[in-house]
Amino acid sequence: MNYNIAIVVSLLICAIISFIIGFYGVSLFLDEKSAYFKIFQLIVTIILMMSIYSPIKFILLKYMNIDFYDKKKE
Repeated sequence: MNYNIAIVVSLLICAIISFIIGFYGVSLFLDEKSAYFKIFQLIVTIILMMSIYSPIKFILLKYMNIDFYDKKKE
C-alpha cells in the first residue's frame, strides 16, 4: 500500500473514534437539546483528533511496513 492511502485510512479511523467518543462524552454532561451540545462536541472531537491521530498513524504505518523516509532518499 501507498503512504498516502495509509494516511487517509488513519484519518478515517481517527475521525470515527473521535466522533463516537465526543458524542458520548458530551452526552454525559449535556442534553442533546442544549444549545451548547454541538459546540462542546466539536471542541472535544478536535482535541481528540489532535491527540490520537499520531499514534494511530504510527501503528498503522508500522503494521503495513511503510517507511516514508526510505522513499525520500531514492
